[in-house]
Amino acid sequence: MLIKLYLQGAVQRAFLVAVIYIVLKGIYLAMMKKEVHIGKEILYCVTLTYMVTLLGYTMLPNIHMGIESSGKFYFICDRWGNGRINFIPFKTIGTFLFQSENANVSHWKDVSDLNLLANIGLFVPYGVIAWFFPWYQKSLKRITGSGVLLSIIIEMEQIFIQRGTDIDDVILNTLGVLIGGTIAMLGSKYVWPLFRNRL
Repeated sequence: MLIKLYLQGAVQRAFLVAVIYIVLKGIYLAMMKKEVHIGKEILYCVTLTYMVTLLGYTMLPNIHMGIESSGKFYFICDRWGNGRINFIPFKTIGTFLFQSENANVSHWKDVSDLNLLANIGLFVPYGVIAWFFPWYQKSLKRITGSGVLLSIIIEMEQIFIQRGTDIDDVILNTLGVLIGGTIAMLGSKYVWPLFRNRL
């Protein structure tokens, strides 16, 4: 259930960013009368949408806003997480995998699954997107390294917003980058040529 809500929020945020980008970029290109490179624009749009969604979930406070049934507008800004810091590798991962319940957390299984899958899943797109940028040398090692650096920056920033900093998040993020980069690498090597030959 939590994973479903998490995905719905991510899709809504991504859709909003994509629409804003397309409208503003369309206006800019029309005014400047510049040639449109569809492939590049798709890559830029996807990248911006992903980065805003990623940073929104990892570096910004949790924001709720809307209109109540009474017609009153509400805006609530609170922090995510518990502000704890963990530098012991696999401590949190082990807790999520092997601890069956937690007296302080209701729906512990849902919370555990969300933390594990979200930390991996949030960085899978990074590995895919990074592969398609014009790197000097396409390398899974280089892409993974840049993903690890981004993850560390995010975790260090979370110290200041007291969201919670965990070395295990970096480990899971790295796994996500590796999965995404591997998918992109294998796809560009074996899948894309099949479609290109038919175009």
